[in-house]
Amino acid sequence: MSTTLVNRVCTFLSFAGMFVAGVLSLGHLLGLTVPCGAGSGCQDVARHPSSVWFGVPVAVIGFVAYLALAAISVLRGAKGTEQSRSLVNLGFALTSVALLVQTCLTFYALLFIQKTCDWCLASNGILLLLFLAHAILSQQHAKGASIRPASGSGEWAYAGALAILTLGGLGAMASLMRSEAAKTPISAEAQKLMTPEVLVPKDGPFLGNPDAPITIVEFADLFCPACRSSYPMVHALVQESGGRIRLVFRHMPLYKLQGHEYSLVASTLAEIAKEKGRYFDFIEAVYEAPEDEIKTIDGLMSVLENLRIDSKQAVRRAQNPEDPAFKRMYADVDLTSRLGVQITPTYIILMDGVEPKVANSNSLREILSQPPYAPSTKSAP
Repeated sequence: MSTTLVNRVCTFLSFAGMFVAGVLSLGHLLGLTVPCGAGSGCQDVARHPSSVWFGVPVAVIGFVAYLALAAISVLRGAKGTEQSRSLVNLGFALTSVALLVQTCLTFYALLFIQKTCDWCLASNGILLLLFLAHAILSQQHAKGASIRPASGSGEWAYAGALAILTLGGLGAMASLMRSEAAKTPISAEAQKLMTPEVLVPKDGPFLGNPDAPITIVEFADLFCPACRSSYPMVHALVQESGGRIRLVFRHMPLYKLQGHEYSLVASTLAEIAKEKGRYFDFIEAVYEAPEDEIKTIDGLMSVLENLRIDSKQAVRRAQNPEDPAFKRMYADVDLTSRLGVQITPTYIILMDGVEPKVANSNSLREILSQPPYAPSTKSAP
């Protein structure tokens, strides 16, 4: 394989890496869900604290690294062998470091998050190929093989074409992710059940002003990573509304999923905490607790004890299907089934004189910033 061709492969792989890192960066920066294969944990990995370094998403750092590798490859092709020897060494060094970091992140996700991300694995593959290509370039340089300088503007035209394809692909992916975010997660047949009488318990409890004109009904699982990461945003919407928004929290425990085995118990414990006037205190404490500690009976008991609720009695009650708290929790489960809710968190926005609106964590804030909700979400002067 000629040295010039290997360098062109490096350029292609660098732009492919920019596309992969760019998609992940868009998910982070725009708050969108990245398409992922069945059984993959792209969102779990993306929401984990390890995906952000010093306030910057790792995906953005990766995009910059791929951009640098692409620039190095293009410069190598444009300059030719004699002037590109240092660029080969620089590209090899940068690729080696990037591959090491990406491999460490992948193993961290497998061991500690216990999830895999298809996009991260793709980046791993691209970096491995780039490493091998740079190793070949280094070996060929050592043997005196040459990179022929591109004639005219050929190298720049090749890079320009790849840049256009990459940007076009990122634009298409952004459009796809926005489209998915806008989809209604509740069937049309079930929307006739979306009335205050069905969705809003008469006795609450409510987060925010009980008489607020706008009601957000949230269906969530206490062990759901997306629910956990979105709750502060919902809480802020209520607090910043000047008494115009209230939140109703209803249970959708995904207890059949791995890692959610105790979510049914947790939801019932929340109902028991409601009897003590500590419903939202319990929910917030669960979402704020470390994920690896809260998904156990001991972790849940610790939350109850901090709220001064008899934890042993509460756990016994939570495991009794005949207990009133269990029945209230299961009424929520039955309601989610009747509505056809399949995604957590799912939000239903209610307002007198306005058709109920379904939202997800990506679209909730945007919907509330538009009429007819916007005038009602502004604080009074």
